[in-house]
Amino acid sequence: MVSKMMNSPSLGIPLQPSNARKVIVDLFNEQSQWTRSELAAEVSRRHHNAGGTDGTQSPSTVVKKCLSVLRQEGRVQPVAKGVWIRLDPSTQIDPSGNIQPKFSLAELEPSNEEASDLDEEDEDAPKSEQITIGQGEEAVYLYFNPNDRELAKLRGLDHWECKIGRTAQLPVDSRIFAQGIKTALSKMPVIGLVILTDNCVLTERAIHSALRHVGVEAPDSPGMEWFLTNPMRIASWYEAYCKNLLLLNR
Repeated sequence: MVSKMMNSPSLGIPLQPSNARKVIVDLFNEQSQWTRSELAAEVSRRHHNAGGTDGTQSPSTVVKKCLSVLRQEGRVQPVAKGVWIRLDPSTQIDPSGNIQPKFSLAELEPSNEEASDLDEEDEDAPKSEQITIGQGEEAVYLYFNPNDRELAKLRGLDHWECKIGRTAQLPVDSRIFAQGIKTALSKMPVIGLVILTDNCVLTERAIHSALRHVGVEAPDSPGMEWFLTNPMRIASWYEAYCKNLLLLNR
């Protein structure tokens, strides 16, 4: 046992998303359904058994990050609060996979300044209620200020100001953080929709053009990407759009 540990690549290495990912993939290959708390406990146990050490982030935060990435890659999905399943129970997840993300899990490591915030249930991160549709290594995303949605509900409206942007690098929340939202918005935004695609530029352009055609640009918005809509409306439109593209292709 000692000699095995001496040869372990985890010996003396802190727990972080870049080394937890393989453990999580192995766990989903052993069992198709896990709760997030079970994953956090088992990832921590196996990491320590292999000679690894605690990292700056809690196991729960590390697991959250990895699940987010695996979800973007189309490998796992949540089915209830805190419950995750392997997307295809009949097959195993290839640890390397056919989908090669255009980012490194190591790039998701927070600075020392951010680590304490992440340990408290990611309170300082975009809240995710997201619908994820499509396939691809790029994404078009929709997010909004939760205050705007609450105000719309009080007024009996089913639409509010939503930003629709794009990113060629997953996960989406990394792109949103890069926009300086911590100081731009009074509350952390809600990610309502992620459309995976192989060409985020064309996909975003199609959605923006359709929204401008019906005149639902947000008035007095600071940029050109804000519209009066909601996540389900955009998701439904995009699915219909894709079906119509197939008609043209024929």
